[in-house]
Amino acid sequence: QNIAQTSLSKRYTAAWRVPCPLLKVDKNRRRKSSTKHMERTQQFSRIDPFKGIDHESSTLDKPLVLLVDSDKDNLLLLAWVLQKFNCALIAAAQGKAAISIAQIHQPNLILLEILLPDLDGLEVITQLRQIPETKQITIIAVTALAKAEDKQKVLSAGGDDYISKPYMLEELETLIEHYL
Repeated sequence: QNIAQTSLSKRYTAAWRVPCPLLKVDKNRRRKSSTKHMERTQQFSRIDPFKGIDHESSTLDKPLVLLVDSDKDNLLLLAWVLQKFNCALIAAAQGKAAISIAQIHQPNLILLEILLPDLDGLEVITQLRQIPETKQITIIAVTALAKAEDKQKVLSAGGDDYISKPYMLEELETLIEHYL
């Protein structure tokens, strides 16, 4: 199995075991990407939190998911996981942007990192719960905060569920499937 790893800040590092059946390893241990892998990578590279909405994948017949994380690698990993659910995706890198996007587009699900550069994710949840258009949106915290009290803070703020990094992809998929 391959390891996808990203640095969240100077204090936090998250790592995931990512099964990559589309990558083949030859006898010399060099990776060769298949055409399918390249197409998937190009598809997910459209998710840019600094540009906002991926208009090409936003359609009315798909569930809409808002991904909120300041780390582009984390966004790409979440997008890869969500591929099996045939979702339209919106991405935000900051809490204030996430609140605005959620209010305008009213996604079916928000996957929210708590450690954001401008607003704490708990504050994002609190504000979303106070806005009539967003108070019913399902919010799952996908965060590097892993203590029991962190989970309780998320749930007390109004979050629907919580998963800490590093997580098993199957656990995240099960959680998403439950709420979509």
